[in-house]
Formats: sequence, C-alpha cells, structure tokens
Amino acid sequence: MNVGLIRHLKVKHVKPKGWITEDELFKWIKGYDEAAIDVNHFTRKQSNWDRVYSSDLIRAVETAELMHDGEIIQMKELREIKLFPLLKQKIRLPYQLWLVLLRMAWLCHHQSQLETKTIVENRIRGLVDNLLADNGEDILIVSHGALMIYIRKELIRRGFTGPKFRHAKNGILYLYSKNR
Repeated sequence: MNVGLIRHLKVKHVKPKGWITEDELFKWIKGYDEAAIDVNHFTRKQSNWDRVYSSDLIRAVETAELMHDGEIIQMKELREIKLFPLLKQKIRLPYQLWLVLLRMAWLCHHQSQLETKTIVENRIRGLVDNLLADNGEDILIVSHGALMIYIRKELIRRGFTGPKFRHAKNGILYLYSKNR
C-alpha cells in the first residue's frame, strides 16, 4: 500500500512588504486562500492512484486536478491548520514575524489559538483511519505544508516508511509505503 502526500503548487499571491498590522495579515491570508496556483514550469504528472483526496481549498483542488484525471474527493479535514488573531493592539510587524508569532502561539497552546495541537492530531488520526479503511489501495493526498507534517507522523506511527521533511515543498510527491 502506498500513500502519496503533495503540498499544493505555489500560489499567485504577492507577500506583503514592509510592516503590517495583524488585521492586514489576516486579510492577506484570506486572499491567499482564494488565490490561483502558479502552473508555470509545471509538467503534468501521470498518476495511477486508486483514490485521490484533496483539501477543499482552491489551491489544493487545482493541484489535484493537474495531478489526476479521475475523481478527486475534496475534504475540509485536509485544510491547513487554522490560525487565529493573537493581539488586540494595532501593532505593525513584518509579515514573516507575524507568521512566526502565530505558529509559536499555536505550538505553545496560547489561548488565542482555538484549533489546538490536540484537536489537529485527533483530526488527523480520524482522517487517516477513514482514508486507510480500504486496505491495499494506493491513495494520494493533496494538502498543505503544516498539516502534512502531522499526516506524515501518523503514517509513520502506523508502520509506513518514507521521506522526512521539515518544510514540504510545493508540488513534490512524498511517497510512504507499507508492506502487508
């Protein structure tokens, strides 16, 4: 049995420059969630997957459609980990610093982050249970960078072998196998 993990292709959405407020960051995130993918320099892949699952966000769906001609099952459970506003003040910080602060708040279980690490791990556990229910089928999962780390951990916990990554690259297949 094989499970392929792919992070969506790069998104056509310019990163903010300069110092921005948290409100401006979340407006940018909303735009990112609605933006199209960049298909330049992409060569269509031929796939032989029994089942293909995708996050229901447009960047993942469009990537899955480029990877596979058959049915694609869209799932909100495959969406990226949701971040929530951290500060009430109108502080301006660089875009990258905002992202680091929000991820750290999430990792440290800050009260502002409503989707906790435990909730995400439970979501992934249930998701993998459902996806692996039809034993023996090869499946492809098109999702998002941070969530893929937790899907990978769950696959490894279940006896799959495959590559390790800290930051999943856009459009790259990470293949995990398990012998019966």
